[in-house]
Amino acid sequence: MDLQRYRGEGGGTPRDNLKESSKEPGNRFVIQEHQAARFHFDFRLEVVDEDDEVNVLHSWIIPKNIPLEPEVRHLAIKADNKHLSFLEKDDEVVKGEFGEGKVKMWDKGKWGLMKGSIKEGNLAFNLFGKIIKARYAMQKLEDKKGKKNKNNWVIWRIAGY
Repeated sequence: MDLQRYRGEGGGTPRDNLKESSKEPGNRFVIQEHQAARFHFDFRLEVVDEDDEVNVLHSWIIPKNIPLEPEVRHLAIKADNKHLSFLEKDDEVVKGEFGEGKVKMWDKGKWGLMKGSIKEGNLAFNLFGKIIKARYAMQKLEDKKGKKNKNNWVIWRIAGY
């Protein structure tokens, strides 16, 4: 699998391939264990892309997994949007290819936005998975100059839910 296929781009333009995958709309999410060069978790939320009005998976790499205890904060690194086929990914990425290693399904289900947006860099949402049934928040981190960082986010479970 080459870098384009890993990113869900395949042949043609990336937007063309995302359009092909948007036939099953819904607010799905998935969390996958990814045994790559460094073990981490991939967290993906299905969202309608505002530019093309197609469904894509906004993706984050979370080194310590999504927090299970309230108010514990974990780093989440924004990755490229992925093809909807990544909702079911539970296999091995071939050695020597980008993202190589074993990908194992950890949890999946539906999610619901409470407020905010990914574009704003601040959102609160509910996860309704097989393992996780809780309310979470995510926020883009700021750099030393007070500007939003492009890729670094923080995620935490909201207490009382």
